[in-house]
Amino acid sequence: MRQIIKSDASTGYFPVLYRVGNNPLQTMVYNTVGVYRNNGEVAVDPLTGRPIQVGVGSNLFLGGGDPRWTDLNGDYIIDANDLQVLGNPMPKVSGGFSLYAKYKQWSVNANVSATLFRDVINTSLAGKFEHFKDPLFTGSNSSLSNNGVLVPIDQYNYWKVDGDNATFPNPYNYLNSAIGPYRYNQTLFFEDGSYWKLNNVTVSYTVNRN
Repeated sequence: MRQIIKSDASTGYFPVLYRVGNNPLQTMVYNTVGVYRNNGEVAVDPLTGRPIQVGVGSNLFLGGGDPRWTDLNGDYIIDANDLQVLGNPMPKVSGGFSLYAKYKQWSVNANVSATLFRDVINTSLAGKFEHFKDPLFTGSNSSLSNNGVLVPIDQYNYWKVDGDNATFPNPYNYLNSAIGPYRYNQTLFFEDGSYWKLNNVTVSYTVNRN
């Protein structure tokens, strides 16, 4: 066997492709290419006359305010067959450097490390929107059971009414929350994971021995 798809806790329960000769942690995700502005934008299966649905036989049909996922195999169904290996969590460049400078009796020693050109998934942001999925339910699985509050999302461009050209799907579509518009494994939450880190800085002063 040259490849296997596996999900476990160490990868956030994302499906990860392990393939001989490839880098590890190749996350399989849905390619999100926007949000449907209205029902008329959703592709319709010419054989059934039904719009794209999420899952085989689920009767969960996409509409205005839902994410526009790439139907990779063209069967008008969004399921595991549409997962793609996109992005790369492994940095293309990593390293660091040290700096030492001295002036008279003063000296500075600093250490910097860097990770460049990698993709990360912002699960924290996805979780913020996910809290709005079921606010009317008050059981132990309720969104509101997490600290009893809903975080503000007004600073984000999410779909509100027909015609909106939004970045994020409608978080208030309670009836269709089962489609998982804010599932973590989608390119909607891809971000550049590059960073510079100042590990430590030491400033010294040498006292005159006299």
